Amino acid sequence: MKFRILALLTFLVAAAMVSAQDRKQMQTANMSRAMEAYENSDIEEMHKYLSYEEQNDPRNGYAYSWHALVYYSNGEYGNALKSSDMALKYLPNKDKEYISFTYSTRSDIYVAMGETDNALKAITQAIKIKNDQTRLYQQRAEIYFDNNQYDLADKDYRQMLKIDDNNYMALMGLGRNEKERGNCEKAMEYFNKVILLYGKDYSSGYSFRAECYLKMGAFNLAADDVVSALSVDYDRKAYYLMYQIADSSYHDMAARLRIQMNKYPNTTIWTNYLGHISASTKQYTKALEYYQKAYQTDPQAYTASYVANTYNELGQYHLALHYVNKAIAEDTAEASYRNTRITTNYNLDNKTELFNDLDFSISQYPNYYYGYNHRGWYKALYGDLDGAAEDYTSSIVLNENADTYLHRGRIQRAQGQNASARRDLQKSIQLDTAGGDRPSTTSMYAYYHLGNRAMAQKIFDSLMNADAITLYDAACIQSLMGNTAQAISYLRKDFEQGEYQFNHIRRDSDLDNIRNEQEFKDLVASYERQWRASLETPADATSTGNQRIVEVPFERTGGVTSVKCTINGLPLHFIFDTGAADVSLSSVEAAFMFKNGYLSAKDVVGRRNYLTASGDVVEGTVITLREINFGGLTLTNVRASVTKGQSAPLLLGQTVLSRLGKIEIDNTRNVLKITHQE
Repeated sequence: MKFRILALLTFLVAAAMVSAQDRKQMQTANMSRAMEAYENSDIEEMHKYLSYEEQNDPRNGYAYSWHALVYYSNGEYGNALKSSDMALKYLPNKDKEYISFTYSTRSDIYVAMGETDNALKAITQAIKIKNDQTRLYQQRAEIYFDNNQYDLADKDYRQMLKIDDNNYMALMGLGRNEKERGNCEKAMEYFNKVILLYGKDYSSGYSFRAECYLKMGAFNLAADDVVSALSVDYDRKAYYLMYQIADSSYHDMAARLRIQMNKYPNTTIWTNYLGHISASTKQYTKALEYYQKAYQTDPQAYTASYVANTYNELGQYHLALHYVNKAIAEDTAEASYRNTRITTNYNLDNKTELFNDLDFSISQYPNYYYGYNHRGWYKALYGDLDGAAEDYTSSIVLNENADTYLHRGRIQRAQGQNASARRDLQKSIQLDTAGGDRPSTTSMYAYYHLGNRAMAQKIFDSLMNADAITLYDAACIQSLMGNTAQAISYLRKDFEQGEYQFNHIRRDSDLDNIRNEQEFKDLVASYERQWRASLETPADATSTGNQRIVEVPFERTGGVTSVKCTINGLPLHFIFDTGAADVSLSSVEAAFMFKNGYLSAKDVVGRRNYLTASGDVVEGTVITLREINFGGLTLTNVRASVTKGQSAPLLLGQTVLSRLGKIEIDNTRNVLKITHQE
């Protein structure tokens, strides 16, 4: 939002058609305070003084114009449209700049509401009023791009070049459109020009060209451009591509990062990047070496947490605890560090320390449900059913959700409170299938605990056919239903695909029915030995691996395709968007995740202006999503932007989709068919 207003300020300062005297309504005390609030990024304060101004002067079109922008940034689209109506009614007819901008804002509002036709009408009106503003053509090109109308987008970009023949956003937009058409060589002509004109100060030319090189299989050239982009600034596309190149050609990417590390031995950014790509390719021993080197150079809390997480992956939990303690000592308020320590202490069976951190988390965030949910889950694992039920009740008071009702219902059933258990389990099913959603594993477990094994089996079969259940859940439900052979078979397949949470497997009550089977004991012991042995021999990152086909169910509502997923363990729906380049998260969802420990300060990379897939320049908060899981597929260390005013909680673009493999959409069966490289 700040960049959007900054563009307006630059636009208005440059305008000479309307004098300061003519804009005397902009010079009132309330308007001055509102502008000061903008400078301090205080949107609430800005809203307050704009409201005061509208009360004092109900005909101040300038106040309404700014207020429309504030409402838009907060996702209050109805109020935003009303304010823009009032602005257009009361703005002076000769103030073309403000009138054009108000139509531009109105277009953004309609885009956020999914009303493409109205958005195009509004931005076209803005262009008619001020046809010499490149930003307006760029805004319309973005809408055309979102609707796959590349030719119309091209026309607007070419118009931008008529106004400014070296406009880098127009060149980038034309190149991006050619890339989307599959014309990588033509696209690179535009990116080459951007690099020639602006390369030292603008990273996106390199990162977009790197993407073209990657599509052409030129991993070494792609890696060169990724390093060039990251040398200019933090470029999120380059960061994503770094992982993608490492997945296919680890040595090409690592060699170039090592050169940078050696050129700049007193900084840790390149060393940490080497740790990241080593960890993402499961070369944990290498990753640990790089992270420890970075920590020795600059002992930051976030680097200590990288070391701790790597030791956890290596199963060396005492060392993980040592480093996560260092991270917490340096930054006591960072929730993710405590979550790491909770997991570590769980693996070490340090019950007292584990619950100390859980209690601390709740004391810090007493009004958020997840802390109670988290603690209740561990209390149930350690046999404190009364305490677990209390925590689940607190969680439900703060936020009703299907999983929490399921957990509390299971506990009540174990305690013989059959009537209460039945109510909770039925409520769980109701919430799980609200709005016509297909039953998930939550309903499957709920039906089982209600005694309806036939319905539980029916949902299980449906989920298996749609590949919408993890192998671990398959093993658990089959164990609960007493199907020993099937449960062990699914667990074996889970191990074959990389499952290594052996300590939890030994404690999970869902597996109690198979725990004493000799086949189960031998299976767990065998794969744990293999896992520990594999940690001593890092996998060959250049191996092509095996392919498997995964089918993930999706739903269409209002023309939008959504798929269930989890982000850092939080259940969400992502919008499947093949036209988006990157991953973006709504500010509302991000705020919730920060408050509940799903995101932390460690995950925040920074703020920067960047080029979106639609060719627009925006400012966003760049974060790392530690884990995205859907349909049994897991991706780690995924970069995303937090955007204000986004109506969808999560948009998943090509930076993630391309890492999954070939994707086909089966509209008959409503599934995404993903050919995934193991």
